[in-house]
Amino acid sequence: MEIMRRDWTELNPDLLHLISKKLGNLSNFIRFHSVCKQWRSAADPPPLLPWLLHPATFRCEEANTNTDYILYSLSSNSSYQIELPITYKGFRYHNMKEPSIGFILVDQHKQILKPPCPLMIPYLFNPLTETKIHLPFTEVVFYCTLYLGPDNKSNSSMVKSGVHLVVYSIRNSHLEIRSWRSDSNKITEFKIPFITFVVGYYKGKIFVYLSKTRETKVFDMTTGAEMNIVIQHPVECLHFNLFVEAMGDLLAVAYPRPGKGGCEVKVYRLEHTDVFGQCRWIKLKGIGERVLFLGSPAAGFCLSASDFEGLRGNCIYYMRACSETNETDGFRHYNRLFRYDMENGTSEELLNCVPLSATWFMPCLN
Repeated sequence: MEIMRRDWTELNPDLLHLISKKLGNLSNFIRFHSVCKQWRSAADPPPLLPWLLHPATFRCEEANTNTDYILYSLSSNSSYQIELPITYKGFRYHNMKEPSIGFILVDQHKQILKPPCPLMIPYLFNPLTETKIHLPFTEVVFYCTLYLGPDNKSNSSMVKSGVHLVVYSIRNSHLEIRSWRSDSNKITEFKIPFITFVVGYYKGKIFVYLSKTRETKVFDMTTGAEMNIVIQHPVECLHFNLFVEAMGDLLAVAYPRPGKGGCEVKVYRLEHTDVFGQCRWIKLKGIGERVLFLGSPAAGFCLSASDFEGLRGNCIYYMRACSETNETDGFRHYNRLFRYDMENGTSEELLNCVPLSATWFMPCLN
């Protein structure tokens, strides 16, 4: 008897789409997504909440030689262990800062204690698909990500028309800013004659907050020239901690530092003209359906609560550094994860012990 063999790649795309909607679990979806090109094109990724990505160990001497990482899921309150190709002893955590579309910025230093040390350029890495996007940078520096997103802003969790990457590195007396677009392979580079950790990218401009003078200066991303704009700091706010681009607005966030007491998180929106001729900070009583995810040292991103089931709007997720002494690890620094509700002004602790190197990771299967 001849056995009829079914070609599963010929299933109706509409049926495949309905099946993908019923998978629910991310691991099942990844398996479905990897069957073939037709199945992949018919599937829509489930709307996943951001994950916390951090090393699998708190011990520095172990973390420096161990490439195992933990992904903690806010939506399922569970953790997954993965391996990342990052092996630069002592510095690898600092090369991952706030991915926004599922890619991690990796600086390819390897075996620094075993010369010769080859020159390795950085790349973007998706740990779920193992996709690599090589960058045309020739100099090895330690980057912090200001902006990592698609040029097509209609769907910020997917890579559609290309990737736009903006990063900065801190030098002895200045900041170095670099911008790169995957579609044109165009690189823009310039220097800012200030040292600060509060830097933001918004509408083709670089915003730099100077704590000593309590003012924000603006630089043009295309030319690198300083614009004739100085934004005065709000009188009632001590300092800004970071800038966040949030659904068309630039927000400045201030939250209490460890040991300073209090729990109020203050959010300010930049009010400006089309040409940025006039700018000022306006304090917000709430952020509506927006949800902010703040990282360390000075980066974050925004999601809309209406796009993610189970996500509560008008809230801010942030981490605060703590320290303790115990018999196992001795003196240890770590983060505590909080969710701040802007309506009632209270913070709820979600995780008590997160490594300082933890960073937000937005899942992406493209």
